[in-house]
Amino acid sequence: GVMQALSVTELIKRGKEFFRTEDQKIDDDYKKAWGTEGHEFMDKAIKKRFIDENGYIKDVYTDEPIETKLNGDIQEALTQYLTELMDSYKANDLQRTDGARTRILTEVMAVNTKRKGGVASTIDFKAFVPDDKVGVKIDTLDWKFVNIDTSRDEDIPWYKREDWNKQMNQYVMMYKTALYGLKAE
Repeated sequence: GVMQALSVTELIKRGKEFFRTEDQKIDDDYKKAWGTEGHEFMDKAIKKRFIDENGYIKDVYTDEPIETKLNGDIQEALTQYLTELMDSYKANDLQRTDGARTRILTEVMAVNTKRKGGVASTIDFKAFVPDDKVGVKIDTLDWKFVNIDTSRDEDIPWYKREDWNKQMNQYVMMYKTALYGLKAE
């Protein structure tokens, strides 16, 4: 409920202003809209199809329709990705003998209160995975909707990796603040 000085994105992009032509700005706006639509689809699909109201993975996924501007092929590809992701957590949960289960949160607001002025972000996906060694392991995922040349990159394009690493580091710093009290291990 307290406004923070910076978002993680603002912090990372500070001092990286580039000249953009009007055509490039139009292209940037298109990519931003594509990313927003993709993020919304992922959030809605997870909440409607894959997890219950408490964030636990459903025994049986649903195919509840998601209102989106994304075309059917993209929706299908994202749904397939999410199915495989949730199945990986479900398989881990089924191997446990203590009944502990993975809990999923999406679009989570987080803040690093230890940084002067604060820095905040909305984290796309967090999975709290029961782990016998450390109690709970937190998987943090950030959706990137970008054009990708799979002959050069298999995941994050080379030109986005430095910023992505900084972003993930900021999330770790948030987890380690007194507010959350988590340890790196």
